[in-house]
Amino acid sequence: MTDATGIERFIKPKYAPTGKGAPFSIPPTPPGVINLALNENHYGASPKIGERLANYPDLNLYPNAKELQKLIAGYAGVAEEYVVPANGGSQILDLIANAFVGDGDEVIHCPPTFHVFAQRAQFHGGSIVSVPRDENFAVNVAAVKAAITDKTKIIVIVNPNNPTGTLTSKKDILEIVDTGVPVLLDEAYAEFAGETVIDLVAKYDNLMVMRTFSKWAALAGMRVGFAVVAPVIAQSIARITMPFFIDQISAVAVQESLKDIDYLMGNVKLIVEQRERLSAELGKFNFLKPYPSAGNFVCCAVTTGDAKQIQQAVAARNIRISAVDVGQGGPTAIRITIGKPEHSDALLKALQEVAVELNLS
Repeated sequence: MTDATGIERFIKPKYAPTGKGAPFSIPPTPPGVINLALNENHYGASPKIGERLANYPDLNLYPNAKELQKLIAGYAGVAEEYVVPANGGSQILDLIANAFVGDGDEVIHCPPTFHVFAQRAQFHGGSIVSVPRDENFAVNVAAVKAAITDKTKIIVIVNPNNPTGTLTSKKDILEIVDTGVPVLLDEAYAEFAGETVIDLVAKYDNLMVMRTFSKWAALAGMRVGFAVVAPVIAQSIARITMPFFIDQISAVAVQESLKDIDYLMGNVKLIVEQRERLSAELGKFNFLKPYPSAGNFVCCAVTTGDAKQIQQAVAARNIRISAVDVGQGGPTAIRITIGKPEHSDALLKALQEVAVELNLS
């Protein structure tokens, strides 16, 4: 029998265990706890999915990826050859990093921002060039352009940005695209913003857009994402994509979601309305400063007290929120997923209690 120490010498260094266990470290939500920490859609998926799957006869068959590509292309408003479906938006980020980034290549990103693409780029041998956002979390376009070198392979922009909710204008995006460097737009929250640059991909072959069904269609548990990219990029990604990468249940979920789009977009409208209401209410607390958000969450600077301590005090009241780093070297803000009105009410009550408990008012 080979012990763990012995077997580790066969593992590639980049796969060496670190003890962090990132993919498995998110704890389940216990009954009675309101989870406003993961930007999930609390209105749920289309009920048509359950109805269709109740007596679905084809779970023994492989899914039809071509049909899925066609459906997604119709939703995105592009030709099929521009669409790359994947097992969630995170897989799209990894596939693009794998296709473009190798040893010694540089990737420009704009923190504070979602870090997965940067992680995957580093895994594939790239180095990260950080161009911090300005004090209002807008992308510093001039600084991004100045950071470009002959080693730059991709510029990645999350839009709307996570965790801040900031929306980058189409004008600023196009100024960066006009450099000719590949630009990846992570548009996971685009449906809540009502803005996208998908329609420009056919015009700019260096523009790539990642989207997901996790947020607007509430399919986070199904894992369906897609990229809209120039056909030559789609073909390159196809060469590194595993066969049967999306399961039959997820394919059915997409089919039924797109048949029920009015219902789902109605939920998006409710989330946006609740986002504006919650943001206004959070602004009434002396220790919080909400930032404008175009996502399904609100990020607030903690102006008095400690963000982590506030998170823990709220958790003690069975509500989960996130303490986040917005570029000041540690968690100095809290990010709150938009739930239903009753979730907002419970959170506001908890924050009122926390303000007294921690002497924040």
